[in-house]
Amino acid sequence: MSSRSIQRDEWRKIALLSSLHFLVIAAFTLARIARDGFFLAELPAEMLPYVYIGVAFWTALVVWIMGRVSGGVPSHRTLQWALLVTGGSLVGFSYWFRFAGESAAIAFYLWSGAYGLVLVSQFW
Repeated sequence: MSSRSIQRDEWRKIALLSSLHFLVIAAFTLARIARDGFFLAELPAEMLPYVYIGVAFWTALVVWIMGRVSGGVPSHRTLQWALLVTGGSLVGFSYWFRFAGESAAIAFYLWSGAYGLVLVSQFW
């Protein structure tokens, strides 16, 4: 596909979707950095293998739920809701971090593991 085959009215959509893709990947990357730092500040590294197993099960559950909830819904609506839920979750976690230690670290680790995979795949 060359830039000549792109219609004039499509450039705005391309720019918006490219920006959204960049922001989704950037948010996922930053969340992983925060997740690792917060987890290791609260818990020993020996707990990581158990949390990795938890991420696998949690992600499988989230993917199953997303499949059930989004069935028959247009993909742009599902992405819209997924972005709103994950954005709201980040705000919620920012408050929870102030009051909880280990439980917030584990929950955020599980959440960020699932949200990144689901949101990036939902975008595609």
